[in-house]
Amino acid sequence: MQLTQIGRSKRDRTVRNPRVVFLYSSVYDEQWKNAWRNLPKKEGRYPSPNFTQRYLSRLEEEWRKDEQRVFASILKYSGIPWFSLEHTCYVVGYMVPFSDPLTIPVFRTEVPIDYVIDVLTHELIHRNLIQRQCYEKVEQALARLRQAYPRESENVIIHIIVHAIHERVFEEVFSTDRLRREKKIMFAITDYKRAWEIVESLGAEKVIQTFLTKYSFKKNRGRRVATPP
Repeated sequence: MQLTQIGRSKRDRTVRNPRVVFLYSSVYDEQWKNAWRNLPKKEGRYPSPNFTQRYLSRLEEEWRKDEQRVFASILKYSGIPWFSLEHTCYVVGYMVPFSDPLTIPVFRTEVPIDYVIDVLTHELIHRNLIQRQCYEKVEQALARLRQAYPRESENVIIHIIVHAIHERVFEEVFSTDRLRREKKIMFAITDYKRAWEIVESLGAEKVIQTFLTKYSFKKNRGRRVATPP
């Protein structure tokens, strides 16, 4: 961890109406294609660039329907402003969804597009929490969670907050049916399941109020704060 001087610059100003910019990069996609080739077991064929770009267009069309409501809901429940106007989302043929660089893979044809929207929302919650300008606040929240749950892995600790925020976004923007589907899928992954169990035992709102928004965000002006390496 290193200390960085944070002053009043344009980069530290909050933004209104952030948006996702969907992008296909042949260079980035080729790297994941090479990784896919090295898998011991592969299903089907790696999606072609044309197929991936068509999938990108379909994903973007679906995402735009609720984009601003999702961004606003994440801000509302995390209490953390958005500092980047544009969030580039790469769409590739294969990989695990990731928050930075924001990347979404082509899902199997039987996976409904609204589930992919839920995955993208999950990754955007991560992005909201890892912004440089709010690192100090989030790290304090994680420290309180580590103290409350000393036996849990770091992945569980992080996802307690992510899942709690996501639950509220589901309820406000989407539906409880989609929330139930999300939990059913996530329960297949040990750490995600454990994080959801903790959120369910405490209640999403209590998790947020106790560990995150109870400690209001204040923009750091001209003082030294801890930033991630």
